[in-house]
Amino acid sequence: MKYTSPLHLLPERNITALSPTELKRWKQELLLQFDLYESTTINVKDKEYDKNSILAGFDLLRDSPAYHLRLYKDKILLNFIEHGELDVFDRPKDWLSWIDEAYLAWLRPLFISQFSHLIYQCTITQNKTSIRALEEIYYSGFTPPEVWQDECYQKTYTFLNNCIKSVKKIIHGKSFATGEKPSSLKLELGEYLSEHYVDVLEILPGEFRALRENYGDIAHNVLYYAIIEERRYFNFDRKSRLILAKAAKIDARIHNDEYAKNLLKFIGKREGIQGLVMDLYWEICELGLTMKQ
Repeated sequence: MKYTSPLHLLPERNITALSPTELKRWKQELLLQFDLYESTTINVKDKEYDKNSILAGFDLLRDSPAYHLRLYKDKILLNFIEHGELDVFDRPKDWLSWIDEAYLAWLRPLFISQFSHLIYQCTITQNKTSIRALEEIYYSGFTPPEVWQDECYQKTYTFLNNCIKSVKKIIHGKSFATGEKPSSLKLELGEYLSEHYVDVLEILPGEFRALRENYGDIAHNVLYYAIIEERRYFNFDRKSRLILAKAAKIDARIHNDEYAKNLLKFIGKREGIQGLVMDLYWEICELGLTMKQ
């Protein structure tokens, strides 16, 4: 539920005049512009609205207009709820506890919707900007009220948990790794193994701690089933070796696993020249098989 304050529809001089008569008059003036300009949209305060948006905005104002006004006046909180801007987390960490219960209850779905969306987007968008945004929130000391937390984090928790389940399903599937040489891992593994997700799991609060351990476990199992039980590292093609390197980095970070750390050292020393030689070797083998056929 994306919230846009319906008060953007009113001229600033009318913001405090929220009587039913004034709202009805201004609504009629705005709707008249569609006929006057024979247009499907009109511009209000540099924002385009169609007729349905105008009607929906005034319908929204009929519900608790005083609270819409209170939020509109709090520009920092409004900018978070409308656009996800983070200045609100510069406030003292317990600022939500200062709000009276009735207004907080009204605010709850608007805040949770934006907060949940923001955490999820920072999780799936794999870049430093996302991590910095999460750090800004959590290093501020802010914590959503306990009764809000399931709703705030459920979407992100479900996404990360599904990544773990997907890797487990691939590992235990029949086609986890092909038996031919060079051997190939299922490339979907690369979508679910990411150090970015480790960064996220290290920042997010308590309920994600067990998920972090599980994420380390599945990375370790990728290495175990692929290399220890199946074949040597250089028996895999280049794309599969990249996946194995990802798994090793995750296992080393979360579990400080010695095998994973040693593998990363081995990769660092050997991958350059030896990797190119092995890739060329497999290409020659594949060419030879094709010629025989």
